[in-house]
Amino acid sequence: MAAECAAVILNGRYSRSSSAELLYAVNALFYLSYLFKAYQFFAFSAHLVKVSSVKPVIKWLFRSVWIASSVLVIFSFWWGTVFKIAERHGYTAGPLWFVIPACTVYYVVLSAVIVFTKRNRISTGDLMGAVGYNAVLLVCAVFRFFMPQNIILALVGFLAVLICYLSFEAPERYISERGAAFNKRAFKALLEESLENRTYRALGFVLRDYNDERVVYGSVQMDKGISLIIDYLHHKYPKHLIFYLRNGYFVIYDPEALNLYRIRDDLYERFSRPWQAYDTELFLSVAFIKVGAESNIDSADMLINNLTVAFEKAGQMALYGKDIYDLDSTKEIEEQARVKGALEYAVKNESVEVYLQPIIESKTETLVGAEALARIRGEDGKLISPADFIPIAERSGHINSLGEQVFETVCRFVNSNGFSRVKMEFVNVNLSPIQCMRADLSDRFLELLRQYKALPSRIHLEITEQSVGDSAMILKQVNKLRECGFQFALDDYGSGYSNLTRLKNYPFKTVKLDMEVVRNYCKNRDPLVLSLVNILKQMGYTITAEGIETKEMADTMRSIGCDYLQGYYYSRPVPIEEFVSKYAKM
Repeated sequence: MAAECAAVILNGRYSRSSSAELLYAVNALFYLSYLFKAYQFFAFSAHLVKVSSVKPVIKWLFRSVWIASSVLVIFSFWWGTVFKIAERHGYTAGPLWFVIPACTVYYVVLSAVIVFTKRNRISTGDLMGAVGYNAVLLVCAVFRFFMPQNIILALVGFLAVLICYLSFEAPERYISERGAAFNKRAFKALLEESLENRTYRALGFVLRDYNDERVVYGSVQMDKGISLIIDYLHHKYPKHLIFYLRNGYFVIYDPEALNLYRIRDDLYERFSRPWQAYDTELFLSVAFIKVGAESNIDSADMLINNLTVAFEKAGQMALYGKDIYDLDSTKEIEEQARVKGALEYAVKNESVEVYLQPIIESKTETLVGAEALARIRGEDGKLISPADFIPIAERSGHINSLGEQVFETVCRFVNSNGFSRVKMEFVNVNLSPIQCMRADLSDRFLELLRQYKALPSRIHLEITEQSVGDSAMILKQVNKLRECGFQFALDDYGSGYSNLTRLKNYPFKTVKLDMEVVRNYCKNRDPLVLSLVNILKQMGYTITAEGIETKEMADTMRSIGCDYLQGYYYSRPVPIEEFVSKYAKM
């Protein structure tokens, strides 16, 4: 940009008084740097979307336009290809001057193609930044055709640089909100560089029972405590990089010379004493995690996933004293990280599958309904057990998106020909207590019902016994959904602290006996279960027995008055298409 300003001034005002060599040098410097800028913005886009594994031939093909255009600029000294310097007239454009803006257009278009085709690799904010600087460069190149000597275009080019800075390089993007430490975004960026040469080592530590401690001490005091810990780490280890990821997760990073055990001992000693947050003493304990370049992981995302799972595990496990949880040698961590990655992919790409398990009317043994169950797949295409991904979904907050995708699929199904063909009455959809924390849950469900023209009476919402508790928020949400026309079933009844009085506060239509209760009763006829079923039926509830695996179990639960039966004896959960094909009544 400085070269362009100098070239425009010399070409216009001082063209005749300046030497030909000076004019040539200034103009050549501008054109060469302008071409280099165009290529570097393209290279920046390629780096942004992580396009690194490109064959050398392709790389040289990308560079060839820039190199060829630069050669034409240099040859202008002899042949006047791009520009000419005449003794009387000074600077004039050459016959191939159009190559300069054309080169920019070429790289902008190439950059846009790469960003668009690989857009799933970057966030929405980064995508908008990439669109912004490419649009500015394209506009600048087009105007340069018509106003080649306009100095304002140099300043417009600066706008593209400013967009890059604000979108990708601004320090505020990499600083934690809890104190003067780097955040998760910065940690990921550093790992992406470090993984290339395998020269990194880090010590992570997590505050035990962090969420419980926030309840006990209060959020203001805990936030102050986080800041105190960060200040201590900066003062104690000024040559190390300090990261605060979230939820009490800290990382101390050094590319080569980190003494893990010395730092571990220092931290253990410091956390044996309280942290003074305003007028409150915080007694906090920690668990340690070792992260090293010995790991076979070659992806920053996967390494962070593993580390996050390790933090969760270490914060809950019985690791005492100075024990270090080794991230590199723990297969369980890798498995949980794999599940977490598959869950995030399924939610982001809306590839959550819905399976149906039939609910059978006990007296006639005919299909009356079904339960919708979420399924996701790993990278190998195999289904992942709900017992593995549902707890992770609830801890990570993905349960909201997961549940909404299941609900949307069910809405689409209950208004389809498939639902009419099987001639059943309802589909049960599980509702997580975390979903009930959403103030707009009923509005969102109604919006989906209207979109697919589905009747709420065909969808029954299941809530587990453990989730109802004494939560006023969940009770309020259930009542709002009931006003929308939904019916409710209490799931897993008998697995927790069964309370008939609390049960009466909720508008449940059906109570589903937990499969363990059913299995235990079929093995040992406990009169308490028989009495419980009788009381529930007298209270007006219909009863569903879960976990029916044999004909004997079905006969037993039918004999004590269960209205509906569900379990592997009738069918495992199957995809919707298979379910319709199996139960369709022609």
